Amino acid sequence: MVDKIKFTIALQENLNFDFLKNHTNVKGYHKSQNQTSSTYSFYLFKDDVKDINDYKARSIPSLEILIRVGKNENKAKFENSLRKWYYGKNSMRDFNIDTFVDCIHLISELIRIPIDFFFDAKIYYIEIGANLKFKAEDKCILLSIFEHEELKITSVINNNQSIRFEGINKTQSIYDKLEEMSYRNNWNSKIIERLSKKYFFGRFEIKISKVSGVEFTKLNTRTLGDLILNWDKTVNYWEKEMNKIVFIEFLTPPIRKTLTNSKVPLDDFITYLGMKQLNASQFKFLLDEFYKKNYSQKARVKKRLTELTNMFDDIEQSQTLTNFNNLLAKKASYFRNGNNNSNLLLNKSI
Repeated sequence: MVDKIKFTIALQENLNFDFLKNHTNVKGYHKSQNQTSSTYSFYLFKDDVKDINDYKARSIPSLEILIRVGKNENKAKFENSLRKWYYGKNSMRDFNIDTFVDCIHLISELIRIPIDFFFDAKIYYIEIGANLKFKAEDKCILLSIFEHEELKITSVINNNQSIRFEGINKTQSIYDKLEEMSYRNNWNSKIIERLSKKYFFGRFEIKISKVSGVEFTKLNTRTLGDLILNWDKTVNYWEKEMNKIVFIEFLTPPIRKTLTNSKVPLDDFITYLGMKQLNASQFKFLLDEFYKKNYSQKARVKKRLTELTNMFDDIEQSQTLTNFNNLLAKKASYFRNGNNNSNLLLNKSI
């Protein structure tokens, strides 16, 4: 569930991090000193990168870490995507409660900072989201997004491949994850085409740019410990926010198929959409107003428009939104269901 994050640990004691210079999981190590403090900056990798040159290492997810220790300051800053660091650059997997805590423990072990310090780490920025795997035809869900109940839509990017809603200190994004991965990795277009014929991977995420500036995160995710203890609340928050998206399915897969295969004129479909906005009395008023005493023409138009409405109404209803709701609930359930070891580990440490 958690993706990119920024947090700071108060070390509470003067620790020595010179061992990082020869750490097999570290690149870009740099140490600077003055009379009162030492500063360490480096990139931490999940796996051994000692035999990988700096250029190739850039393509491997890392955590950017800055540590200052001395008389006046003892703290460590962490930044980047925990999800990519833990699972890999091109993984579609997301954290549940157990794997998230395992990730934090692994970082603690690698850089030799006691796990207790991590649980007290103050979070400044956090992204919570999930990759949902749809059938290919359900990609039309991006075209069906109309608005958010509370947030204002700010951009529709790359021909509806990415949609963003924005609020105060909060952004909600929905986008084509496969397209993003293809762009970042410069994948062969044929590979993307084959995958896209079978699946649509949608990324549904919330970015909190200032944790203290959003009521929910201020109360529930102020520290890493708070986040873990309130993990289910955070899942519920993500799910609730996603359910605030308003969809209008006007070009569903069955409709698209009918228009394409049956060669039904597009203007007939547009006429149908207009008809759906009218009630029976409005329809009658328009016919009477425009055709007045031309009864035969009015009868012909009424017959054609009625047949048109019946034809599109009879087309099988799309299951896209049903699939979205099911996938959303399933993913939220996965996020919640750990082995309950996480809170035990946290409570023991506290």
